[in-house]
Amino acid sequence: MNGSRPSRVLVSALALAVVLPTIALSAPPPVRPGDRPSAPPPPPPADDNSPTRQAERLNEEGKTLSREKRYEDALAKFRLAYKVFPLSNAIFNIGSMLFTLGRFEEAYPYFTQMMNVPLSADQRRAVEDMIAKTEKAVELSHAAVQVDTEPPGCTVALKGSPPFPFMSPIRVLVPYGALDLQISRNGYKPKLAAVRSARESPPAPVKVRLERQEDELPVSVICGAGRDVFVDGEMKGFEQARNVKLTLGKHTVRCGPVPGKEAFEKYIVVKRGLANWWDFSNPD
Repeated sequence: MNGSRPSRVLVSALALAVVLPTIALSAPPPVRPGDRPSAPPPPPPADDNSPTRQAERLNEEGKTLSREKRYEDALAKFRLAYKVFPLSNAIFNIGSMLFTLGRFEEAYPYFTQMMNVPLSADQRRAVEDMIAKTEKAVELSHAAVQVDTEPPGCTVALKGSPPFPFMSPIRVLVPYGALDLQISRNGYKPKLAAVRSARESPPAPVKVRLERQEDELPVSVICGAGRDVFVDGEMKGFEQARNVKLTLGKHTVRCGPVPGKEAFEKYIVVKRGLANWWDFSNPD
């Protein structure tokens, strides 16, 4: 249960959703703790219709909806902005809307993710304040737990539930009691991590090392002239990637942008007995 929320806390979440427009953009791959943040890109021209510009417009539309107290609509708009391009503004605003709607467990990882992007001192204090308020709102039923994995970039989920919205390392809220976290990543054997907690006994940090799966096959992918080739988020080549070792099953191929054409993603399924060769040079 989420419980009631003080009106002054709700107001602070709404105010922050509107007054934090200057948070630096996050770009894939996400900034990890310990990384040195790169300088933000120059602002796009006014008529730019790039994914970044589209996401900024959607984020502004979401802020307008939140001021009109159309919180579900605002949440949908912020989610769409983040899907188009991972603006850190949109990350924070998704968390703010979920908090305002009383969906504290869902809101929490969006706030903690904000601690991994470049912030000013005032912005960091504002985000830390929202983290503390979210923990306070669920203190009778949930505890915060830090999940670190080797390698990083693993999917984390409560067993039997959808995954959390960000890859490891991640800090999330879990219900009191005994439960298992499912840790997985393509190319590695999944593992369960036991978490035990109570209000008087916070959970210990979760640290998991995954073992590589040995069952891999060579795969070749062609993206076409001028495009970088990414497989499961890792760059594997320019224009083409040949004899990349991948585990059996589904993988994501991303072909980078070229002048006049946007990046695109395709799914491939690696199977035994097949050539496992894909040509995306003509995606249409």
